[in-house]
Amino acid sequence: MADFNAETRLARLKEWANTKVAPANAKTIEPGSNLLFGAAIHGISRRSKGAKDLTEIEKIGLKFLEILADDEDELKAYGDIFGEAKANARSGLFAAANIPSSVMTLVEDTPYDEERFMSDAKELAVATLQQPHIRAVTPDQIKADGTIETTEEFAKATRDLGRGVNLFTVAEESRISAADEEKITATMGGRIGPGGKIMIPMKIVPYIFKCYEESGEWTKDEIYFTWGFGGDGKYECSHRTDEFGSVKKGTERVFPANPPFYLGYVEEACAGHMICWEADQSTSDFYDKLTRLMREIAANASSMTLRTGDKNWDFLIGLIPGPIGGSADLAFWLESIASLVANLLDLFRNHDDKVMEHSYGYGRDWLLKAVPQGWATAYDFDGGDGGHFLAAATCQTAAELL
Repeated sequence: MADFNAETRLARLKEWANTKVAPANAKTIEPGSNLLFGAAIHGISRRSKGAKDLTEIEKIGLKFLEILADDEDELKAYGDIFGEAKANARSGLFAAANIPSSVMTLVEDTPYDEERFMSDAKELAVATLQQPHIRAVTPDQIKADGTIETTEEFAKATRDLGRGVNLFTVAEESRISAADEEKITATMGGRIGPGGKIMIPMKIVPYIFKCYEESGEWTKDEIYFTWGFGGDGKYECSHRTDEFGSVKKGTERVFPANPPFYLGYVEEACAGHMICWEADQSTSDFYDKLTRLMREIAANASSMTLRTGDKNWDFLIGLIPGPIGGSADLAFWLESIASLVANLLDLFRNHDDKVMEHSYGYGRDWLLKAVPQGWATAYDFDGGDGGHFLAAATCQTAAELL
């Protein structure tokens, strides 16, 4: 594998910025998915033109770009090239990604702030959340071994896109009553969250790794995982595992329980992003950046969950049918962050090493059922020809926090 250095990254970005014919994958995603990606492009372009105070929305993507760049010169070059992409968009010549024109054609003198973001979200959220790679997972879909009943539509959409979004929630008619919630939380330590509810001390603990299908690589499969999780209790967890050794169809291995995917208090929600990789001959610099990227994802997950329940998102009430409608704000943030991460990884990494990535969100109603009972959940990474692997984990009470 050739060294994927700054020169290579900038050449790929330059080619991307000047794409005149939309690639197939650009047409499969709704523009609302790319709202934060567009904000990142606008922010880094403004920075390269001398803007000193970026908005909080613009800074989300900038932090990821700061990790991916080797130095300030490379970061400045990112801004210049993304500025070219914006200039092309204003001329009607940009086709590399389906990004809302409201941010791509916005002049760099104008910040892209929370008000503009919410205005765009109100226009785009419904179509965004109805995409087939985004699903709600309810308790009745979980089998005894933790695997999730999956529709062919979701499986195909995630394979085609290379990622999926999974929101663990409970249908309104199945939610726990206030009296039962009081009984359940009575043993949880009594720590009160910012919203006034007793927080849930929880952890998501992996226990098994499985290989369902090997990848199409000529070399042996050496699989590893990275993740970043965070919750509204301001706890964050990120990690890159060791490789699971040479694996083939039918291989099962113990998935180390430490560190867990998540460990911390949660009031309303926790969320995270997990990627299954096939190891190649990547440099130590790539792995260092990947580790830092997962930390930033965890920080964003924590920040994102604190935003859920914000009344700015009340416009979504009743617009999205089914279980996902009750947590539509969390689902939209999950998709926005996931798309930002996927776009940047696609631009700034080798293309032969990612199997699949998934984002996960857990709502309070789900956790009140899952944590006391220790429910198992399977994190399924079906990359088609890239291989099919699974990591199973249990949601548990984190006794060490009490």
